[in-house]
Amino acid sequence: MDSRDENIRLGILKEVYEEFHNNPPRVLVSNHEIAETLDVELDDINYILDRIDGESIDVQSYLGGRKDAEITAKGIEFLSSQGHNTLLDSKTRYNILQILYKTDREQRHSLVNIDKVKDETDAEEAELLRNIEYLKQMNCVELHGGYSTIQITNHGRERHEKYRDDGIGIPSTASSESTMQAEIGKGETQKAENLFRDIVELAETEIVILDRYAKQGLFNWIDKHVPAGVQIRVLTSGRVTGGSYTKDIKQLLSTPSDVEVRELPNSDWDFHDRYIFRDDEMGWSWGHSFHDSGDRQHTANELKPINRDTILQKFESAWKQASQVI
Repeated sequence: MDSRDENIRLGILKEVYEEFHNNPPRVLVSNHEIAETLDVELDDINYILDRIDGESIDVQSYLGGRKDAEITAKGIEFLSSQGHNTLLDSKTRYNILQILYKTDREQRHSLVNIDKVKDETDAEEAELLRNIEYLKQMNCVELHGGYSTIQITNHGRERHEKYRDDGIGIPSTASSESTMQAEIGKGETQKAENLFRDIVELAETEIVILDRYAKQGLFNWIDKHVPAGVQIRVLTSGRVTGGSYTKDIKQLLSTPSDVEVRELPNSDWDFHDRYIFRDDEMGWSWGHSFHDSGDRQHTANELKPINRDTILQKFESAWKQASQVI
């Protein structure tokens, strides 16, 4: 296609996806509506619709020249690759598969009611339907009774396991989620702080930190780099929380109400590394306590999804047993 046709193609996909976004799970948009919205000749719209039929969109043609189009999974992926906001920007599809996979493991070939999925994902119905339709087109789920009940397919099981174990995303064209590693040498305190900043500054809801020796330097970084309104949970040990610890930490925090610190007895501390998690979507193991990172050589490693989720589960268990300090 030449540049003009490519622009028309992109305009068609954006228009058809917008209707799908607003009225899921399926919606047809006529060639006349598209031509009017884009202010493009109907013949040009029809030409592009025929070119991309069966790939980015599915087209139904009728007598009289009417054509109705609906978005496909490939069309959604193409828009996402061009930088446009789509359902692929959220983790909802992974949450759906996790629920279906868990039910399938426990009850074998069990159908799951959409209300159960809605409750467990805490997603709005429209978002849920968009993602279910996408997963259906990707052959990851089967639908029964319209969209009332859902069942994971064998392909869906495999895709869930690949994402859980290796971070391989959906769509299938997505490569394994890259994991990063940082070497922090002796004297590289600023490098350590910069890495901490890069992790936390994009947080939207919560930062979780596990550090046996969570001292003042860590809370200086928290106060400096974590966005306002983000909740911070810090789990530490009784090794450091005595004396004026609570008072000292509260005094250096601009918004102490955003930070909760709990402690476990040092003898009950089961974590070797230090860890930091952002919004349940990113996790790092940190080979040294945060407050003096850079004093000695250590490594920080981004966690794969399966390791991240396992450690977060252990954190939640330990958090419930811990005593509040701040």
